[in-house]
Amino acid sequence: KHVGDSPVTIEAAAGRHTLTLATSTGSVRRNVRVEAGKTVALNVPIFSGWVEVASPIILEVSEDGKLLGTTEQNRLLLRPGRHVLTFTNRDLDYSTVQTVDIEPGEAKTLALDPKGTVNLNATPWAEVWIDGKKVGDTPLANLEIPLGTREIVFKNNGYVEQRVTRTVRANAPLAISVEMVKP
Repeated sequence: KHVGDSPVTIEAAAGRHTLTLATSTGSVRRNVRVEAGKTVALNVPIFSGWVEVASPIILEVSEDGKLLGTTEQNRLLLRPGRHVLTFTNRDLDYSTVQTVDIEPGEAKTLALDPKGTVNLNATPWAEVWIDGKKVGDTPLANLEIPLGTREIVFKNNGYVEQRVTRTVRANAPLAISVEMVKP
């Protein structure tokens, strides 16, 4: 409940209390422990902080439908308080929502690893390599891999290596099936 504008003196029962200090530029929550017969002084700065987003793909960052920037920027300035941020890449049909609490002057880091699903098969069978890393032997179902353009290589001794380049999106599984051929 609202108890006044600072500076203010509040009489409170002994115990733990959560205070929210708010200005037009943001809000800060503080937990305070009050001991019987003692005074607690609280001096809280309320200024902006930062969110740094690590993502292998470029994402637009918005809050309440307003674009704040993209993950290409090193970090985004946010007022203190709780933020519900939406991260979107329309080309890859990706969107996620993350909640972040920003303290004054703080740089909060968020790590996002957007993935999509692929189903891979080869006749007769093949080892599967994605972006130079072996991921298993066919058939592979519901394999989660990073979004974006990927090179998928099918290998089987005695057969011609098959290379496929596809874009993995978040909205629907990608299905790839190849026929291995003799040289």
